[in-house]
Amino acid sequence: YQIKQLAANSHFMVGEVEPSDAPGLEPSVPSVRPEPGSSVEIASNPFEGQDFYVNPSYSESLDKSIGTAEGAVRLTLESMRGVPSAYWLDTKDKIEGTGSKTMEGILADAAAKSTPELVTF
Repeated sequence: YQIKQLAANSHFMVGEVEPSDAPGLEPSVPSVRPEPGSSVEIASNPFEGQDFYVNPSYSESLDKSIGTAEGAVRLTLESMRGVPSAYWLDTKDKIEGTGSKTMEGILADAAAKSTPELVTF
């Protein structure tokens, strides 16, 4: 159910809504740029081009929801299949073990890829 709600409300994603269309969604941190001609360099994004881990258990959850969804919600869920997401470590039970529902299992799976992928927790 939660995944379907997320898909149904996907139009609220930042970047798809103009601030003038949605008061209150303006960025909370202003952009800081150096003055033209200054010697300050802007660092590049260290995550740009990095492969991020897509958890198979998240993909399975999406597949289950896709099976019962219709219309725009189904299309949104299908587009989310390959989107990386953080894995929430809310209990100690999710730290040790194998498989895609533990931290150790996720890290082992990501490290086994031909190009190791960045995992977020």
